[in-house]
Amino acid sequence: MFYAQGRTWIFFTNNQMGAVIPGYATSADGQTWAQYSINSIAGTSANSSTPISAITNGTHVFLAWYQGSYPVMSKALLIGIGRLNSDGTIAWNSAITAVPATAGQRWYDPNLSLNAAGTLFLSYRNASSTDAGGFAFATTAVAPYTSWSSAFTLKAGADTWRTSWINLNNGQEYVLYSPAGGCLRGRLYNGGFGSEEIICNPTSTRYVAFGFDNGTNTPTVIYQESNTERLMITYRVGGMWQTPRLIGYAETNRLPQWSVTFVPSLAKYYLIYYNYTTGTIWDYNGNVNSWSPRTLLFISDRGDSNMSIISYPIAADLTSHASVGFAWTSGDASNLRVVDINFGATTVDPGPARSGSPTQLSIQSSVGCCQPSPYLPWILVGIVATTVLITVIVNRRR
Repeated sequence: MFYAQGRTWIFFTNNQMGAVIPGYATSADGQTWAQYSINSIAGTSANSSTPISAITNGTHVFLAWYQGSYPVMSKALLIGIGRLNSDGTIAWNSAITAVPATAGQRWYDPNLSLNAAGTLFLSYRNASSTDAGGFAFATTAVAPYTSWSSAFTLKAGADTWRTSWINLNNGQEYVLYSPAGGCLRGRLYNGGFGSEEIICNPTSTRYVAFGFDNGTNTPTVIYQESNTERLMITYRVGGMWQTPRLIGYAETNRLPQWSVTFVPSLAKYYLIYYNYTTGTIWDYNGNVNSWSPRTLLFISDRGDSNMSIISYPIAADLTSHASVGFAWTSGDASNLRVVDINFGATTVDPGPARSGSPTQLSIQSSVGCCQPSPYLPWILVGIVATTVLITVIVNRRR
């Protein structure tokens, strides 16, 4: 999910009668949405069980996905590049093979990053059977992205590794990776990958971590500790990770659903989390030294651990002030098998005042089925807001 060309773009996959259809929804105002299938570039067999990754440089989208359907092995990991048009359409180039098909292997959890020099970074993991653990890898390419480096092994230990990236200055990049409940690790890329660094020792990380550069070439990471529900922030100075500091708590049970973004104009991080058991969406905001108390943003339908929440990586100028948008899935109370994708936007100001009230509009109901799965690595949300607009984009599972 991101904001570019005056629009919000949300990418997801649909399971339509057994055929998995990659697609996206886009809106210029957060209220009127258009949906498009991208099976012309991705086909109808993109994997619905693991995330796709979509990022932008402001003019183009870069999309990564596994070519095979859920139980299929020995397929390639592909990259699609498309020009974003102001009317919401995308002009796609032909798909590029980033990681070739390998007999008996399957590629999971792709994650993309693009630095200022135009180098594209891709991390992923392998598995030799469906849902099995594997090693964590990374590869790079420069424009036109048709030739990729040999895979670098980030970690040669079988697990369900999660990865994310931090853009730094002078072509540098920092990659984060963690197992499903183990310690968060990272490596600096400076023309090549450096040695492994331990970030959260001895406490393990729960599923996902979000990394940012705050403009001073200082990698900063926000993560949640396993078994404590504590949200933590730490940063790297002189090659050393500092003592983590407490942000707050997110009682998100076994599978936490939350994310973070950095708002440059305020020099603040904005963290939003979704408690799907209560249907509540909360916000923290601050920096490494100070964080606000949590603020209730919205009360949604209750869901389960299959729910997701995503957002802009960077605040967008939707109004005269910096605004942030976020999207989440929720179950429909009238049919527990229906999943909705909802959109919200909140305007960020230096003070804690908020006016307006939440609204919810059902604007596009699907026909025929389906499970949309919006998966992207970043979230951005604001606290001090003028208005929160919530829009149900699509009802997709039947």
